[in-house]
Amino acid sequence: MGLIKCPKCGEMVSDKAGKCLRCNADLFSPKQVTCSDCGKDYEESLATCPYCGCPNPIKVKKKKKKRIIGNIIAAIILLMMMMGDISKFRERKENKYYNNFANAVNLITNNSTELTKTGELIAKTWYNAILQIQDEETDKYTMRGGEFVENFNEALENLWTDEDFISKGTEINNGKSEVIAAMKKVKNPPSKYKKANSELKEYYDIYLKLVNEVCYVSGSYDDYVNSVNEYANRLYELRQKLEIYNKE
Repeated sequence: MGLIKCPKCGEMVSDKAGKCLRCNADLFSPKQVTCSDCGKDYEESLATCPYCGCPNPIKVKKKKKKRIIGNIIAAIILLMMMMGDISKFRERKENKYYNNFANAVNLITNNSTELTKTGELIAKTWYNAILQIQDEETDKYTMRGGEFVENFNEALENLWTDEDFISKGTEINNGKSEVIAAMKKVKNPPSKYKKANSELKEYYDIYLKLVNEVCYVSGSYDDYVNSVNEYANRLYELRQKLEIYNKE
């Protein structure tokens, strides 16, 4: 550290000091800036030229820099807020989709169970009528007055006109309508559930095939039984795959 002489009173003071400790005079001349309009020099600390009023370009630049920095900070804060809102929106969308997804899976599962039971009853009635096997569950369809009906077509006709069976048919149709409505709500899955949606669609397609097979009997007994079993087994396999998406 060195000493310098105060230009005003002559006192020796540190060259690190900005003012004289004795007379408070400035030890160093303030930085000057040249006015771009009038060409005169003035202190850099002034906001405008004291001679013509022209703005100090250095001050203007500093203000612009501060304004730019402020705008950047504001933009970052806004972006973070938007990202937070987008994240919350995405989470709400995913939760809504999952609830609809789970509802569709459960509806298909429950209706498939009843469908399979109905298909088994049809097959059992068909089989017992052909081989004339007495059975507590099917006798009211395969027998009349203690005797077996003439053929399986008559037994199946008795089954289809039975009030309890008609009620099951109504339940199957109602269930199908509920499933179709539920599937409409999972048409546009979030990217997180693309694969799950693809597997759900296959589950739905096999369910519809089982509905048609059970409700619209055609072909031979063996063909009918094989088709019902094939669809029922495939539904079971797909249901196991869909379990991985169960949150509970």
